[in-house]
Amino acid sequence: MKFIQGIVGESIIHTLTKACHVANHERDSVLLEINDVIMYVNKETSLNNLYNKYQQKLNFKYEIERIKRQRQK
Repeated sequence: MKFIQGIVGESIIHTLTKACHVANHERDSVLLEINDVIMYVNKETSLNNLYNKYQQKLNFKYEIERIKRQRQK
């Protein structure tokens, strides 16, 4: 299994595309981390589904942070 971490300055789509490319061409699973969101990518993963999952997980992360801030008040 390979590990890919998002690099500052790279677009999200570029990093997701790179992970899909590595998973397809090297026929190996990829563990991907972008903005503290961790995702699993394999050769069957499509770029559109991966982007939608990323958006869902990122929105979930922001919602949890918002709830934590409200509790601190």
